[in-house]
Amino acid sequence: MPYVLFRDHLPEIAERETRSITVLPESNLGLPPGNYGFIEMFCDETGCDCRRVFFYVVCSFRKEVQAVVAWGWEDPAFYAKWMRSGDARDVANLKGPILNLGSPETELAPGILAIVENILLRDAAYVDRVKRHYALFRDKVDGCVHGRLGDGPSAEELVPTASPSGRKVGRNEPCPCGSGKKYKKCCLGKEASEPEFEGLDDAIDSVGTNAEDAAHVNRPRSRRPRRRVQFARVFQFKITLHGTNPPIWRRILVPENYSFWDLHVAIQDAMGWKDYHLHVFRMCRAGKGKEKLIGIPDEEWQEEFPTLPGWKQAIADWVTLNHPTAEYEYDFGDSWEHEVALEEIIPRDPAVAYPSCTEGALLAPPEDVGGIGGYYDFLEAVRDVNHPEHDEWLTWAGGAYDPDSFDPRKVHFDDPDERWSIAFETMGEEI
Repeated sequence: MPYVLFRDHLPEIAERETRSITVLPESNLGLPPGNYGFIEMFCDETGCDCRRVFFYVVCSFRKEVQAVVAWGWEDPAFYAKWMRSGDARDVANLKGPILNLGSPETELAPGILAIVENILLRDAAYVDRVKRHYALFRDKVDGCVHGRLGDGPSAEELVPTASPSGRKVGRNEPCPCGSGKKYKKCCLGKEASEPEFEGLDDAIDSVGTNAEDAAHVNRPRSRRPRRRVQFARVFQFKITLHGTNPPIWRRILVPENYSFWDLHVAIQDAMGWKDYHLHVFRMCRAGKGKEKLIGIPDEEWQEEFPTLPGWKQAIADWVTLNHPTAEYEYDFGDSWEHEVALEEIIPRDPAVAYPSCTEGALLAPPEDVGGIGGYYDFLEAVRDVNHPEHDEWLTWAGGAYDPDSFDPRKVHFDDPDERWSIAFETMGEEI
């Protein structure tokens, strides 16, 4: 499976959206101070849907690649099926994140892996960006007849000659590269060699001179305004997921001084979403008819879809009892559309911790199930033990799924300020 640079197919997006991190001298990460760039590569094989990324990590003070980190964002069951392997160790290593066996690495590799695990992959907005890059890349690859592009490493240079768990691979076993072919028909006899990363020269140079700009998309231009701690009133919203029957819904109470970012976090937590994907509110300001978008501005789409930053928009400025509704969409792929309806504004109860969830019905659909249609196909399969896909879907869902098990008392609300910091303050950040 040849992997090529994302920038070879989509150079303008890569120029704007490649992630970088600045390590300061006082950091205790075990890494030298400098700028570190995380350059994305994806599989260039037509029709492949491996859902993995390779981060080729470069720095401003050396020319060679410092580490290659492989990571897949789907559940282990996806990779077990895709790889056709029941070896839990191999599947876990295919999913990663892991230092890619057979690829170059320096003494900085363990510290770089720690940054990927503890910073990059905990940043929901960045994870969503990687998924979007993958989808754009696949559209380019599968939409044209192509060969291997760019000067990145070949399949031979990427693929280990042993399984990720370190044991020797049998000739008739699935190839550890994940192609689905037998090892003897795929990578047997191909010795891994240190690749020449000539195609990365421009990217390496840009890390030294343009670290901040490399990751400016979706990054706020200024810090999030502090929210007033004191509030006298509470907004009561009913959240209903469109297209569900019986309806999946929640009733939540939030402080009147909440921003739309705060409301987004409360909706995510009450519904049970994981905040893996982008979101947007669609609504009209009270007394004005033109629809506005409120969410996370993206410079790539800002001209076509101008979006106001949710952390700078107070819900009280937009939502009133005379204009009580907004539309909230989460995950532009599965397109989970919610009605957000203000039911009443009530005095604050000093005995209640806000936000709170008081009522609701049914679990939200699993992430990435395929939208409303995919959700009901999933439900049909998990409810019928005789369904041909029952075991597969149940394994994908983690072994159990009871849509009737929602309990508002078990809803835990994250601090929206902490969620905001995780999402944005580590994008092109100094650490």
